Amino acid sequence: MTTPEISRPSPAMRIRLLAAGALVLMLLAAGEVAQGVSAFDAVPLASQVALLVHALEHRDALAALTEPTIATWLRGDLAALARLPGNAAREFPEMRPHYEQLARHVVHDRTVVLRHRLFLALREGRVFVAVGAAHLQGDAGLLAMLRRDGYAVTRIW
Repeated sequence: MTTPEISRPSPAMRIRLLAAGALVLMLLAAGEVAQGVSAFDAVPLASQVALLVHALEHRDALAALTEPTIATWLRGDLAALARLPGNAAREFPEMRPHYEQLARHVVHDRTVVLRHRLFLALREGRVFVAVGAAHLQGDAGLLAMLRRDGYAVTRIW
């Protein structure tokens, strides 16, 4: 089965996709909230403390990243969004191992869980899936995983 390239449908097409009977998959059901919390809990305590202290000590520098991050998200630039944790690690090299732990547990491990949770719904047919942008980019992202599984993927954001 060949999968088409990811395209961005027009707003009218997005509405038609939703109206055409796509199943809306609610990923933030009660179980997902607990799973999200457990992902943070899986980050080693030393990294949790280091990240919290770092956020408090550098809150102005981190706050200054908010608007550029939102602008990047609004452009739909997944590659730039995926680079953001690395950018912070370059600015604060002592924090690199802690950012890596955070990304591993909160993004990468959860992406694998999302893929498995989607398995049965995808077998049923057309599915609309909404997940955080950090779960989409790269070979280890949800889009690439689903394509490797043989599904046609249309990105609408």
